[in-house]
Amino acid sequence: MNEAKAERHARWKKMRDKAEACYWCGKPFIRHFGPDANFAPSIEHFIPKAHGGSNAEANIVVAHNDCNTRRGTKLPTRAEIARYLEVKGAAGKVELRQAMRRIASFVDAVRDLAK
Repeated sequence: MNEAKAERHARWKKMRDKAEACYWCGKPFIRHFGPDANFAPSIEHFIPKAHGGSNAEANIVVAHNDCNTRRGTKLPTRAEIARYLEVKGAAGKVELRQAMRRIASFVDAVRDLAK
């Protein structure tokens, strides 16, 4: 693992260790393995990487393994985006703008190919 990736994973571990409740459902985490592993904390990309999201800290939330899996690559709803902006503030706005640019360039490329 390269140094930047190791540093990112260390930051994510701190976020995971500090979080008390799932970003999506609000229920507390269970921090042991076994039958309750679905309720353990996991790193979640607010804007999924499949839709232009990045590994930037502003795009990371902590969620139950189960909530993360159920969400898959779904884009957040309008209400979820409003809450995200309240939580993440200016950094969240920057991340959303960057994700929109990445998505726009993808849409433009598809549009060009479909002509």
